[in-house]
Amino acid sequence: MAEPVCARPKGRFGEMSGRCQGRWMRNRPYWIVGALVALLIGGLTACDQDSAQQTDGSQREGVIAFDEGMTALDSGEMMAAIDRLTASIDSGDLDEESLVSAYFNRGFAYGETGDLDKAIADYGEALKIDGTRSYIFVRRGNAYLDKGDMQNALADFNRALELDPEDTYSLYWRAQIFLEMGDTPAALADLGRALEIDPEDAFTYIARGDIYWAQNDLDNALADYEKASELDPLEWRSRAAEGRTLNALRRHEEAADVYGIAGELNPSAVVAFAGRCEALAQLGRLQEAQEDCDKALRLDPASSEAERALGFLAETRGDLDGAREKYQRAVELSPENAAYAEDLARVTPTQ
Repeated sequence: MAEPVCARPKGRFGEMSGRCQGRWMRNRPYWIVGALVALLIGGLTACDQDSAQQTDGSQREGVIAFDEGMTALDSGEMMAAIDRLTASIDSGDLDEESLVSAYFNRGFAYGETGDLDKAIADYGEALKIDGTRSYIFVRRGNAYLDKGDMQNALADFNRALELDPEDTYSLYWRAQIFLEMGDTPAALADLGRALEIDPEDAFTYIARGDIYWAQNDLDNALADYEKASELDPLEWRSRAAEGRTLNALRRHEEAADVYGIAGELNPSAVVAFAGRCEALAQLGRLQEAQEDCDKALRLDPASSEAERALGFLAETRGDLDGAREKYQRAVELSPENAAYAEDLARVTPTQ
C-alpha cells in the first residue's frame, strides 16, 4: 500500500500523522478572513484615532507606529511589524480596540518568526482586554498546536466554538486534536458537523477521507476523495488520494487514470507517478510502470514512495532480490511506515 498523500500538509489525520506537518492551514480562508478582519479593525480604529487624537495637526506617535506596524505586517516584514507594534503598545496612545488589534497582530508576527511563546503571550493580552473574540482563541489554539500542547489547544478551540458554534476552522482543528488523543468518533463528528455547515469545503472532505482510509473504510474514503475532487477539480492531492484508494480496492485501471490526472495537475508530485507505477504494474503494463517509477525517483531521489513502487515493480517481474533491495531502501527512508516493513517481510526468506 502506498504512503499517505499528505492532502493537508499540517494535518495529522490518519496515516498522515508525523509526516505531513507543514503550515499550509495558516492559509485557509478562515485565517485569511480572521487576520484581515483584525488588520481592518486595527486600521479603522487607527483612522478614528487619527481624527480624534490630533493635536496641532499631528498624530500621536503611538498611532503612527501602529499604522507603520500594520503596513509592515501587510508587506510580510515581521520584525519591522513587531518593532512598530511594540512602540504603539508601549506608547499608551491606543484605545482598547486598537490595543487588542496591536497585541493580536504582534502575536501573529511573533508566530511567523517562530517565537510561539511570545505569540501566545500576546494573544493572551488581547483576550484580557476582550475575551469575546473567537478568532483570537483560534490563533492562540494554533500556536499551542505548533508547540504540541494539545490540552491548551483543545481548550482554546472549545472556547472559540462556544463563541462561534459554526466556525468550521475550529471544528477542523478540534477534530485533529481529538484524533491525536485517540478519539476518532469525536474527530469524525466534528468534521461531519463542519461539512454540514459548509458542504463545499473540499479540504475537509479530504481530511475525513484520510480518517476513513486509516480505518480501512475504503468505500467511504473514496466517496470523500471523489467529492473533494468534484468541488475542487484542480486539487491534485484529492486525485492522488483517489488513486491510492482505487489501487487498494483493486480498481487499477481507474487508479492509473486518476493518478494521471494528479500528475498533470502537479508534474512534481512524486506520489502521483509512484502510485501510477503500481497501478500499471498491476495491469501488466510493465514498461510504462518503469517509466513512471523512474520519473518519481528523478523528482525525489530520497522518496520512499518511489523506492517502494520500484520494489513492487521488481516483485511483479519476479526479481525478489531487486524487490528486497528497494523495499529495504523504502523502510530506511520511512521507518515509521508499517506497510513498507510488511512489503520487505513478504519477499524476505524465512530462516
